[in-house]
Amino acid sequence: GSGIFADDGEFQTYQHYFIQINLRKIMARFQAFILCLMVATTMARHQKEPEGCAVDMMMMEHGATWNKGCESCSCNNGEISCTEGTPCCLYVDPSGSTVSAAVGEHFNNGCNNCNCAGHLQAACTRMYCTWKCSYRNWDRVYGWAEEGNESVHAFDEKDNCPKICSCEQGRLSCGSGEESCIAF
Repeated sequence: GSGIFADDGEFQTYQHYFIQINLRKIMARFQAFILCLMVATTMARHQKEPEGCAVDMMMMEHGATWNKGCESCSCNNGEISCTEGTPCCLYVDPSGSTVSAAVGEHFNNGCNNCNCAGHLQAACTRMYCTWKCSYRNWDRVYGWAEEGNESVHAFDEKDNCPKICSCEQGRLSCGSGEESCIAF
């Protein structure tokens, strides 16, 4: 022959050799691709969404923050962390929720004007509001309910449970016995 190869047999041998080399390269790249795909799939399976935190029978999302008494808390991937030893005063607002006041802050506890001295101590006027009902809310913080309020979220010390009570003539009426307890 007039070409590079002596004969057709030599050309076919070269062609066969060339195809084998290219096939090996293609197979190596394919295997590398499959390996990368397997690693990526395995890593994706093991990367879970951040976990929430169970707090007082509620589920808080990852990154959520809230107050627990005087402390600030947060949820970080299923772990709860809270500050410790923060001085403040706790009181009940008109809606019955627990609220904190910083040291030196003035507040009204529903009956008296107070100044927070810290570590749950407050200096308050000494009025007794006979037209209101003194109670402890479900967080066991003291507050005052308005006369006629029929949905006071009070903690009953005698039955040792939370109840929904009413304020009538300066007295809190909660029902008696565990059957009137709110289970949570």
